[in-house]
Amino acid sequence: MRHLMLMFVALVEGLGLAAPAFAQEALLTLKVPTLSCEGCRSSVEAALQPVKGVRAVDVNLTTKVVRVYMDEGGRGAMRRVVDALAVHDKKVTERTEAAFDGVRGVPRQRLAMLSRGVTLGAEPTPAADLSALRGAGILHVRLAFEPAKVWGAESRGLRTGEVAALKSATAAALDAGLGVVLVAAAADAPWARPDDQGFVIEVERMWAELAREMASLDPARLMFEVAGIGAAAPEEEHRAAAQRALVLGVREAAPEHTVVLWAPADRRGGAGVLANVVYAFEWEFGKTAGDGAAKVAAWGKEQRAPLYCRALGTLAPWDQAGGWTIEKAVKDLQTRGIGWATPGLDTPLGPASGGAGARRVEPAQRAMLGLTPAP
Repeated sequence: MRHLMLMFVALVEGLGLAAPAFAQEALLTLKVPTLSCEGCRSSVEAALQPVKGVRAVDVNLTTKVVRVYMDEGGRGAMRRVVDALAVHDKKVTERTEAAFDGVRGVPRQRLAMLSRGVTLGAEPTPAADLSALRGAGILHVRLAFEPAKVWGAESRGLRTGEVAALKSATAAALDAGLGVVLVAAAADAPWARPDDQGFVIEVERMWAELAREMASLDPARLMFEVAGIGAAAPEEEHRAAAQRALVLGVREAAPEHTVVLWAPADRRGGAGVLANVVYAFEWEFGKTAGDGAAKVAAWGKEQRAPLYCRALGTLAPWDQAGGWTIEKAVKDLQTRGIGWATPGLDTPLGPASGGAGARRVEPAQRAMLGLTPAP
């Protein structure tokens, strides 16, 4: 075990991603047969949130299992959790404890995978291009699909052919040794717009069904970014509740996969008690770019919430307002232990040049992004 841990630490250091200075968590897995509804879920979360040492809670109504991520394990930690559930008439019939190397239920290996990425479309990317990205040190791709192509609002179901194509593109990236973050592109379809309470019911259905279709793919390397659908995202006052509903739908369908959410815009409030969630933000260049990243990082540290910069901006060497460069931004994020993704291959300022199937990552772009030198 010690040998494996040393190997992983070496991997993280080699990726240039600073591991957050958090102690190793403990994972408590509890069987609670009486779990049956959303009220039960809320009751369990309310019971465990104030318990000393609890970092995140995952309640699965289908399996009737509660997973609790603690600062540290031991007999005392287990007793505190079991007693808190008993007060709410939730009897534990089975219990186990295991060491967990992660942050709020997100394994460190998955955070390391997010350290360097590129946003692509959902259409097939030639294997040679995927290989070129992997050879340059890119570790994941964000595959942005069109919701209206994937989901049939009239039939309230997935479009079989489109989902098969998306699954094939995902598998191709995984086969190339890359991680994948699935993300819905912006959509103005009526069914994708929030209701008066901020919920996006059809979007919840789409993500739940899509996660169920994708659940067989490696949970260690596939994530679902359910932060909303671009312009159709709920207003800030409703966003937390809407995002929670999205997460829970995905969690029931694909319980082992990590979910990516937007970080709160105002940087206030806790990150909740949901486990296995990474919080995303965008780097907006300008005079306050560094301050913005610092505020997000401070919020993440306070809430012990894993962070991810989902959009690093264009790969122009300089921003005219404030002198921030891509190189400086990457180093700033790296110092804070935050991973990032750049624009796609088909943009003029993307990370690679050349036509489809023959793209290469240029030396200047490798240098800006801190990637491996060209062979």
